[in-house]
Amino acid sequence: VGAKKRFAFENLFLLQLNNLEAQMRLAKEPALKMEFPQEELSRMIQQLPFRLTGSQKTSLEEIAADLAGKKPMNRLLQGDVGSGKTVIAAVAALISAKNNAQTAFMAPTEVLTGQHYRTITSIFKAYTNKFHGGIALLTANKNELTYGEKSDDKISKAKLLKEIEAGNAQIIIGTHAVIQKGVKFKNLALAIVDEQHRFGVQQ
Repeated sequence: VGAKKRFAFENLFLLQLNNLEAQMRLAKEPALKMEFPQEELSRMIQQLPFRLTGSQKTSLEEIAADLAGKKPMNRLLQGDVGSGKTVIAAVAALISAKNNAQTAFMAPTEVLTGQHYRTITSIFKAYTNKFHGGIALLTANKNELTYGEKSDDKISKAKLLKEIEAGNAQIIIGTHAVIQKGVKFKNLALAIVDEQHRFGVQQ
């Protein structure tokens, strides 16, 4: 029993050391400082069709502060199904877009990516007119690009990839298709992974 506990402790200890080393390496990397006026953030939140909870507001404030810093952000946002994690991630992506940067939002299934795409394009329809780029949906079987009120669900994959590479698509929502060869970003500054445990090790 004692030996088993010792081996278990060593495994956890080494895992923690590796995590700490990764955090220290990340802290030394430069990051794009993404400013976003508090007044504008408040107006964006007020445009939502629902009120944010206290926990959502706290999470959003912490994420906005991280994005405004000089070090890369590395966060885990936890919550029950329906707790509003997507909205918080979407606001972070809009902050990135407002700073002329791109966001890759990856989810494990086409159904989930479609839900995220519809949620973000509908809730923030009025606000997305305020930055120059569009919101893209990229999966193995579906390509779509929305600019404010206009949506093109017939866009070819080749054309969509060109829009992403040119920076015209600023928020790219998709499956692991967003990390495949041939996908090139102009200015990727934020990566969001939903349900990370459902992806393969290589992904």
